[in-house]
Amino acid sequence: ARVKACCEAVRRANAETGRNALYAPTISGPVDKLFQMARFAKKEGAGAVLMLPGITGFDAMRALAADEAFGLPILCHPALLGCMLGGSLTPGHLHGFQFDVILSLIPQICGADATIFPNVGGRFGFTLPECRSIVDRCRSDAGPFKPIAASPGGGMTLDRIPEILQVLGRDTMLLVGGSVFARSPDLEDNARAFVSSTGRKEITEAATLANENLANGNHLAKEETGPTQEQLENIRRLKLLKYPELEGNHGKFFEFKGGFGGSGAMGTEDSSHWLNVALENYKPEADNPSWKGVHRTELVGKRGESPKFHVRYFEVQAGGHSSLEKHE
Repeated sequence: ARVKACCEAVRRANAETGRNALYAPTISGPVDKLFQMARFAKKEGAGAVLMLPGITGFDAMRALAADEAFGLPILCHPALLGCMLGGSLTPGHLHGFQFDVILSLIPQICGADATIFPNVGGRFGFTLPECRSIVDRCRSDAGPFKPIAASPGGGMTLDRIPEILQVLGRDTMLLVGGSVFARSPDLEDNARAFVSSTGRKEITEAATLANENLANGNHLAKEETGPTQEQLENIRRLKLLKYPELEGNHGKFFEFKGGFGGSGAMGTEDSSHWLNVALENYKPEADNPSWKGVHRTELVGKRGESPKFHVRYFEVQAGGHSSLEKHE
């Protein structure tokens, strides 16, 4: 029902505006049903699909990409791929795949048309050189594989879009989620603000006109100037302010007190909680009816721990909801 409703809404909006927005539902589940789900999405009018090779396997994505009867763009999501990382650009840190290999080269080989990765300064610990290595690999036309789109995400906000475009180039597929919801209750106005922040023309104009400055693709990105030292320092400061580092690795102990919900402002004093681990709001709730009572606990990955991936879990409180989906 959701895929049908979303496809119809996008189809109606495209007819009214003259634009060509694409809806990309997630294709995930039992391997023997992936092709069935993909064909259903295409039949209903989806313009692309999102796949999670960390869950379904890279070969499932390769097989769908090779199916000439399918023929839609495939976006590669990095869920669970973080545990394969470790080939950092930092000397002495070689414990897994190099970042650009697992997040751009292998998706490229397996038929992805775009790859999503956590950007520097977001919720994850990726550095600017690591992110640039992913982007450079995506845009490389060396070898037998065509370039694919690079899509930095992982906690990106609307106010960071100009910086992302300057640092990574305009030939970038922007991924912003929670920030679009949090800006105001008016999602239509929020979407306009998203488009405006990229420097594109008014959302009511034809898509071909709005994209005219991107016609040269990667050539335009190569002409972009890199970030200034001040911008790099701002990124570093932002990360340290948001996630203060702890000395070395820390054990995490769960103190059970007969209840759930954390401690402090988000819970009661006698609630169960993780010692030395803050309970955070997953999304801002002020003046935003889309999110309520959704909390996130980051166990590993934010405050100086060595892994290049995060361990986290979410709690939805009684009466809480996300994106207007109610949870009892």
